[in-house]
Amino acid sequence: MVERVNVGPRRVLSLDEQLEVARLHRQGVSATELARRFGVSRRTVFRYSRSVVRDTTTLRVRLRQWAKERQIRLTRDDLETLVLAIETTR
Repeated sequence: MVERVNVGPRRVLSLDEQLEVARLHRQGVSATELARRFGVSRRTVFRYSRSVVRDTTTLRVRLRQWAKERQIRLTRDDLETLVLAIETTR
């Protein structure tokens, strides 16, 4: 059995860094490259990518429900503009 050695304290990324990791990963930068660049594990890269996608999907669903309740018709472009505006203010 191999004993695991703790290599040091975990690196905690700011929200901006987390969003950057997720954006770059979606654009095709490998998890290995991002892990090296940001000083985190590959698992952390995947986790950040998943959580941002999940949060964005949830946000889109909530915006659609909000618009429907108020009988507002949103185009796809309107929805994406709202999502982008909300994500940049988080």
